[in-house]
Order: sequence, then C-alpha cells, then structure tokens
Amino acid sequence: MKLAFPKPADAPDGSFYYVYRRLSGPNNTYTFETIDHAFVEGTGVNAKVVTGAPFSGLYNSISAFSFDSVGGFVVQSLQSQNEFLMWTYDSLLPGIASQGVIVGKALRTVPPQPGQTEPTYVPIVGATVWRSDDTQMKTVARTDINGHYSLFDPTPGGGTRKIMANVVGEPTINVTAAEVVTAQPDDAYFGVDPALYHYYRNVGRANPIFPPVVPPPPTPTLDIRIYRVDASGNRTLANGIVSTGDSLVFGVNSTLVRVSA
Repeated sequence: MKLAFPKPADAPDGSFYYVYRRLSGPNNTYTFETIDHAFVEGTGVNAKVVTGAPFSGLYNSISAFSFDSVGGFVVQSLQSQNEFLMWTYDSLLPGIASQGVIVGKALRTVPPQPGQTEPTYVPIVGATVWRSDDTQMKTVARTDINGHYSLFDPTPGGGTRKIMANVVGEPTINVTAAEVVTAQPDDAYFGVDPALYHYYRNVGRANPIFPPVVPPPPTPTLDIRIYRVDASGNRTLANGIVSTGDSLVFGVNSTLVRVSA
C-alpha cells in the first residue's frame, strides 16, 4: 500500500522524505517503525509526497506493541494508525538522504535434510530489528513476508552498526552491519536494491540468522493417570490428596499398549 501526504509548504525542492509509523506501547511509550521513503509527485497546490522506495512499506495494520515474558516484541492492531512524514534537506546534496539505511533479511536455519550436507535458510516474517545502542527502541523495523527489513539510521557517517533482532519467544540475535557507499558484489545476499546507493550516503547490510526451531518433546511412551470416580460413575483427575475410601481408576496410556485397571 502506498501512502500520500500533502507536500509540506516549508520543504524546499530537493528535500528527502521519510515515512514512519507510530506504535503505542505500555505505560504511554512509543516506538517508530521505518515504513518507506517518499518522493514528490505533482506541482503547486496539487503536489503530494508518495511512498515508493524498495522497502517493505505498509503491508499490515499493526499499531501497538508490548513485550512478552522473555522480552519479545509483540505487536497488535488497533482501530486507528498514525503515520508521519519527515523531511531533511542538504543544499550540497539535494535529493540525498541525511540518514543512512540498514537493510537485510531475517533468516531461520533449517538443518540438512536426508541427502543434504549443508543447512538451508528460510525467511522469517514479523521479526523486529533495531540498533542495539537504541536502548529504548525508539526506531524499529519489521520483516515482511520475504524476511526483508529496512531501518533508518540517524547516525552520520559510515562504519559498523550493532543490530539486534528478535522473534517472539526466542533469544535476541546480535549482528553487525557494515555501512558502505557503493554497490557490493554480495548485495543480493542481503536483499539490497541497487537504487538505494542513489539516495543514501551509507547503506548498511546485515542478515540476522536464527537457529533452528526446537522441536516439541516426543510423546511420552508411558503416561499414567489416576481418576476419582463419583457415585454417578463420572471420572475426574485425582490431583492432590486422595482420601481413604475414594473410588479410583488407574489409566495407563502407552505408545505400545493401552490398558486400564
């Protein structure tokens, strides 16, 4: 979905435009999600600023967040959303972003299957990515259906950036993004669109890779349960203390045999 805003009257020609979405959090806190960058369309009173970057853009309706018991970033939808347009201008480099951008893919490791010698990787939808020095998570990015994310980086200059990525219920992954100014041979590995180098002075690349999903424990080979039996013959699990004289049924459930006594 594209977003369109009226062109700010005070934004000079050659301004660069950024679009954020505000997410409401617990205790009147907020974080801002990178949505897209945008371009001017039309002229005069009809001029508008329309999203159109090679970012994930607006593809869901989340508008609030919370944290689970292990610190996972949990999102939810509300009846309304708030998107914001911001612009910057550099007279020496009109049309170029003053911020950097960090892009990549969140991937899940899949162990080698029969006949394979190397693991494979699948995209993770809905992972949250942020700068590790942004301790209050004021700016985040979310991965789309292809596992891609794009995160505005307000720190001037190139170099390395520490990135954190999180999936609900799992430990946080730490990676390092190296911000560069020209296209790299391995850009495709990070999902970098070459057009980004036309608009950003610094493009960081990092793929957070999560470990394989831990399979659920196997079904017990032997499951023993004790039931109370009331006067009508109804059974209830005998949790806790059993009184003398209670009628009991012992159930034994096995993957090999099933009996009751």
